[in-house]
Amino acid sequence: MSRWFCILVLLVLPAKASASPDLVEVPKLERERVARLADEGLALFESGDFEGALKRFEEAEGRVPVPTLTLQRGLTLEKLGRLVEAKRAFEIAATIELDPNAPWQHSNAQRTAQRELLRISPMVPTLRIALRGGEGARQLVIDGRPIGVTGDLIPVDPGTHSITGRDPDGAVAEAVVDVIPGSRTEVLLEFRHPNGDPTARTVWTALGYGLIGLSGAALGVAIGTGVASFALAADLEAGCGEMSCSGSSADDEQLQVYRVVALSSLIAGAVTSGLGVAAVVVGGGEKSSAKLTLGPASFALSITLP
Repeated sequence: MSRWFCILVLLVLPAKASASPDLVEVPKLERERVARLADEGLALFESGDFEGALKRFEEAEGRVPVPTLTLQRGLTLEKLGRLVEAKRAFEIAATIELDPNAPWQHSNAQRTAQRELLRISPMVPTLRIALRGGEGARQLVIDGRPIGVTGDLIPVDPGTHSITGRDPDGAVAEAVVDVIPGSRTEVLLEFRHPNGDPTARTVWTALGYGLIGLSGAALGVAIGTGVASFALAADLEAGCGEMSCSGSSADDEQLQVYRVVALSSLIAGAVTSGLGVAAVVVGGGEKSSAKLTLGPASFALSITLP
């Protein structure tokens, strides 16, 4: 659309222009203001300043919604790569209900908008989002904009898009996708809990505390048999003279059993305790922590859960 043509169209605007069945009175001074905005917008468009041009066309269209301005706004949006909005602008320009006395330029702009709509429609990329995991009504957002039902084709502009999702239980999903004009892209959003699955965490936590309890029992056995072995060894030593001992071979065997059981229980208790702590940490998620201190004469366990 040439510059002089745009100005001409605006200067011959009738006193009434309609974007709906209701007609709106347009005073002469307002028409002149719109003509200046359109002139400035077209000059910016031709110089390559599409952002500045868009502001002028939007302001002018807001004052007088006519097909010529809406068409030019659509062309400017396309230059900016905002194909979804450009397509919508062409749709509006093509379907604005005109006053019977509207100049022929408006009808011509409508026909042009219809052709532009047919041209740009196949260029608009679409996304189809599939969901995996998560529960209940999952909320989806594309580039900070909430979207509706998944499975539908969602029109987007060419470029890189960030898609995020969240379910009522706190599971989240995230994907980044690059699209090109005319593409049809399938995106899979897989929902995961930041700290792991709640059911699995519960199982791991219960298992961990169970193992820690079992390790306590094993350490109790180790202490009991250890004390018994020390006592039996003391008795055997007390019964030994310079040449012989009063104890029997059965007592010696019993002493060895005590020592083996004590040592085995101590090792089993330490291993079971470590496994239990690890299970509790896994069950508690990434914000949990655990500290185990095990020495010849000491045992300490510190657990912090979220």
